[in-house]
Amino acid sequence: MPKIAIYKFLTFFIFAFDAINEPPHLHIAKEKGNRQRSAKIWLETLKVADKGSLSETDLKQALKVIKENQAILIESFNNVKAGKKNYYNKNKIIMSSTLINKTMCIEKVLFDLPGKITLKMEDGRMIISPLKYFPDLQKLSIDKRKKHTIVDDRTILFTYSDAVYHLEDFIGLEANWRKR
Repeated sequence: MPKIAIYKFLTFFIFAFDAINEPPHLHIAKEKGNRQRSAKIWLETLKVADKGSLSETDLKQALKVIKENQAILIESFNNVKAGKKNYYNKNKIIMSSTLINKTMCIEKVLFDLPGKITLKMEDGRMIISPLKYFPDLQKLSIDKRKKHTIVDDRTILFTYSDAVYHLEDFIGLEANWRKR
């Protein structure tokens, strides 16, 4: 799920699976804060579908940025929908239909095992994945990896990476890791 733009403290991103079935829109979250819900704004009408955790001031700022860059943002959305690499994202978009339990929520992201990322879930389960399958994260120092935000209980934004990771990225690739 690519980050499309960053403006000051706001990150604008798309969930690839949303792009398939919904009209052009963006999700917006603050880079600061530990847990929050992303806002959702329709790109063609500039209507707010979901305010999320954004304040009125943040929401107005997001709408202003979208309005000023509307054509470019719609093009970026359509590129994601078509499966094309987006100008702002150099990573492949990974989609998976293997995640069935929609109540899974990320509580914490840990890097305490060498070469691994651990997602501690609210229900006590742990998802441990090799960092080598997430090259953007592997390149970051441990201190930079720790600067992240959990959005909507299932998405992770890393301050020093352009990639946006969704819980499905970690679960959907697990079968590929075991084959190697």
